[in-house]
Amino acid sequence: MLRLDIIRHAKAKKLSISGQDIDRKLSKRGILQAMLLANFILKDNIWNHPFILCSHSTRTRQTAEYICGDDKKLLSSVTYREDLYLASSSFMLQYLMKFESDVHHIVIIGHNNGISELLSYLSGEARMMSTGSFYSLQLNIDHWNELHSGCAEVLHSFFQ
Repeated sequence: MLRLDIIRHAKAKKLSISGQDIDRKLSKRGILQAMLLANFILKDNIWNHPFILCSHSTRTRQTAEYICGDDKKLLSSVTYREDLYLASSSFMLQYLMKFESDVHHIVIIGHNNGISELLSYLSGEARMMSTGSFYSLQLNIDHWNELHSGCAEVLHSFFQ
């Protein structure tokens, strides 16, 4: 079985110093959300060396850093990608379908609306992810290129 964890970045400030959306940092509330999410993931030990994909925006990077905490090995496994910034669900789906089946566990840290649409498509249920939310999906497939609507069951969820 394959597993996909989907995370929407924690709450960000309304504006950045540069004026660019991509540079928005986590707000105080977002930092708390990221810390609570990290506690949920790490205390229940639900991650076992996943492959982590993260949008390269400041708020997603900060969310990943809070989740990984002091675990340098986990933090070094994060791959930051420009093309995940505000990516559509169809883009993320096509990207995931390229992975080999020897990669058993992938985490995506991204943005709405694409991240919620991806979750809805895979779970077969309309879902809207709030900031700092997390869904862990068991995929009832053997290979990533078999991803399809309704192929996932929710194992764990955390939302604030």
